[in-house]
Amino acid sequence: MTEPLNAALPGAERLAETPAVLFLPAAENARSPAALQALPGLERAVILRLDAAADFPAALRAALDEAGENGTLLILGAAEQAASIRAQFRPLWRKWLRRRKIKAREAIPAPEREARSARTVALLAESAVFQAARTVMIYDHVGGELSLDALPRLPAAAGKRFCYPLCVSKTEMIAMVPGAWKLGAYGIREPVRERSEEVPPEALDLVICPGTAFDEDCRRMGMGGGYYDRYLPRCVNARIVMAAFEAQKLPAVPADPWDCPVEMVFTEERVYINPNTITG
Repeated sequence: MTEPLNAALPGAERLAETPAVLFLPAAENARSPAALQALPGLERAVILRLDAAADFPAALRAALDEAGENGTLLILGAAEQAASIRAQFRPLWRKWLRRRKIKAREAIPAPEREARSARTVALLAESAVFQAARTVMIYDHVGGELSLDALPRLPAAAGKRFCYPLCVSKTEMIAMVPGAWKLGAYGIREPVRERSEEVPPEALDLVICPGTAFDEDCRRMGMGGGYYDRYLPRCVNARIVMAAFEAQKLPAVPADPWDCPVEMVFTEERVYINPNTITG
């Protein structure tokens, strides 16, 4: 779609691919929405015309919802708004993608989520990275996340040590072999630190991460807190993978420089392998 849109709107700046989002400054947007929608590639485009008083975050969320992941959004604004729009757009767009993929996994009926989780766990248990690991960090699922609850109970898990993340500050998490559980922030179950064994990150052989979205190149999007992105570089001896539903896949995750990709993504249908990682 890029070439037809660029040809139709040579003055437009492309801001995103999922959905296709373009910004057209005032000097180029004198045409009416109807005239713009008559151009090739813009027949079903959502037109967001901004004035000086517009609440850009709210207007952008509504326009992205209308366009959906596969649509086209054309933002029309004054030239003097361009810098502000560029600065605000990317974090707002990432937040929208995250919220959309959370809704996608929550929309899977609970019995189907359980069945898809079981198929994913089976692929994990059969994998060489799991079979070679002795100390494995998994997670206790919350909401619509893919459940790994069955993994430690499988025959393939015999002899392995499982630990879980525990957030100990607004920026830091540690790995714990739980001796007891409690309900933490937001009703999320977490190990009781005083009654659990802490495992240093360098002692981990395998980390299975949750996430909100991924792509075929194994770029991962988390919940936005950055806990895993800060923790994973410390897991110097671990293989790093992700478990997610196919419904969470994006054509391309808009990764930031600090975002840690994973080596593999396990879903209910297949295993995606990072083309930049040697796996075995």
